Amino acid sequence: MLWDDVDLSIAISKLRQLQLEDGDLGASYWYRIELLLKDAERLRAENSQLSKELADCRLKLATPKVKKVHCPHRK
Repeated sequence: MLWDDVDLSIAISKLRQLQLEDGDLGASYWYRIELLLKDAERLRAENSQLSKELADCRLKLATPKVKKVHCPHRK
C-alpha cells in the first residue's frame, strides 16, 4: 500500500487534541508522537524529491551522447 494519500495533518490535529486532554505526561507523549509524524512527512517529501532527481539522472545516463568530431579536411 502506498502511503502518499494519507493526510498527516488530520492525525497531527488529533494528536494536539489528545495533548490537551491527557495532562502533562500524556501531552508529552502525544507531542513526541506528533514530532515523529512530522519527521515522517518531511522524509516522505524528501524521498519524493530524491526519487525524481534519481529518475532524471538515470535518464541522462541512458541517453547516448553524440560527440562532435572536428575533421580538419572538411570545410
